[in-house]
Amino acid sequence: MGLQNNIYPPTKFTIGQMSPAVYEPVNTSIGLNQISREVLDFWEREGTVKRVLSDSSRPRVFSFLEGGPPTANGRPHVGHAMTRTIKDIVLRYKYMQGYSISRRYAGWDCHGLPVELEAEKHFGFKVKKEIEDFGIEKFNSYCRESIFRYVDEWEQVDRLLGFWIDHSKAYVTLRNEYIESEWWALKNLYSRGGLLVKDFKIVPYCPQVRDFAELARGIAGGVRGGQGPPLSICEVSGQGPGGHLLPCLDDHSMDASLERVPGGQPPRLRLLLNIGW
Repeated sequence: MGLQNNIYPPTKFTIGQMSPAVYEPVNTSIGLNQISREVLDFWEREGTVKRVLSDSSRPRVFSFLEGGPPTANGRPHVGHAMTRTIKDIVLRYKYMQGYSISRRYAGWDCHGLPVELEAEKHFGFKVKKEIEDFGIEKFNSYCRESIFRYVDEWEQVDRLLGFWIDHSKAYVTLRNEYIESEWWALKNLYSRGGLLVKDFKIVPYCPQVRDFAELARGIAGGVRGGQGPPLSICEVSGQGPGGHLLPCLDDHSMDASLERVPGGQPPRLRLLLNIGW
């Protein structure tokens, strides 16, 4: 069953005679929105998406797992539409080449910071102590509940985008089965030798947490000890034509860099410098 004839009117020509037009004429009286709706309705009526997602009969397999999945407590935007369209183009191309698409599943990222920031905005918290006074368990409970706030909207947007992915088998990063699969992968990388190495990375400083170590444990899984070259804080003032660099301070606690600028004064920026670099 094809699409409605008002989209692609039949082209009449005699057998043995080439059509004067390379393409069939397009009905210009309808808009792209109507065409999109009719295509989506056709897919749903024919069960096209379900058939493609469940097709495992082909001998060649192209494995896919949605990497960098969205955080479901945030609403979809045009950036998500672009990346999801690109992913879908690759998968459809491989399917057209004769591959079965393995693990064509959706995913929901539940890692802490985006969820916690949304919760802080909801409660109006500005500093870590406000969270502690409110109660860590209550705060975490709200975070867990808010994670899936916009799942229905995400699924609707994916349908409108034509993003062929299985939401019924979506992986969720806060669930034990996903966490255990991550440890399984790390164990296998380690046991094969040379595929897992220990290293260090630069992590941001969070004014609410006010602690490198605590933030690093949440993001990077660890923090480097107090060994290494010293760091000093310098201040750059916006006053004057080009600004000027003040002498470095002896304060290594980073608290000095978080001072609020009083109203009416030019903005200031403090730099973290490695003097011995």
